[in-house]
Amino acid sequence: MGKRIVNYLKYVFDAVISIIYYNDEKCAVCKKEIYDDENICKECLNKVKFCDSRYFIEKNDISFEVYCTAYYSSVIREMIIKLKYRKDFLCGEVLAELMHKVLIEKNIQFDEIVFVPMTKHDLKKRGFNQSEFLASKLSSRVDKPLKNYIRKNLQTKDQIGLTDEMRWDNLKRSFSFYGQEKIKDKVVLLIDDVFTTGATAFFCSKELINNGAKKVIVLTVAKSSI
Repeated sequence: MGKRIVNYLKYVFDAVISIIYYNDEKCAVCKKEIYDDENICKECLNKVKFCDSRYFIEKNDISFEVYCTAYYSSVIREMIIKLKYRKDFLCGEVLAELMHKVLIEKNIQFDEIVFVPMTKHDLKKRGFNQSEFLASKLSSRVDKPLKNYIRKNLQTKDQIGLTDEMRWDNLKRSFSFYGQEKIKDKVVLLIDDVFTTGATAFFCSKELINNGAKKVIVLTVAKSSI
């Protein structure tokens, strides 16, 4: 527990320092100078392939809707990689703002925000959870409570490179609900970085719905494909 707290505080410190000492006159992606309040230049923003579709996943009596901000390509892919593996929290700020715009434009209504968890091993290795970072930024923007209802118990293979069927098998029994608060009749917004087959979103949503959630809405930064 002590090491986890230390790692979390280090993550918070790195995020704050990254934002405070970042030159806000440069694009978070290409580093070109910009002259407005945005953290991404118009050229890079124009390269983003936004995803306007809403998806529905239904399996074994569990159903939920999915909104993806953009497709996993070009600038979006670069920002996700920088956030996850280089702790570039300014890229994370840009991604969170793009997700926030989806919530507004689609008029998505919900009561609480949760995020896709990581195992203790992966959290210790990376130092922070990118989905939790994005969820916390959205929580502040929309003034909705951020909850930590789901735990990932099993260390699974990396989903990258796995087939559709392998991805679903890989995540069976990986997640569990451990929230102490009641979520009965709550509409929950589940945050993740990339949506591919829907396996991660399904098993997390299953835990939430089976423990009383009225509805689960999934919002991700990007939509990918195998």
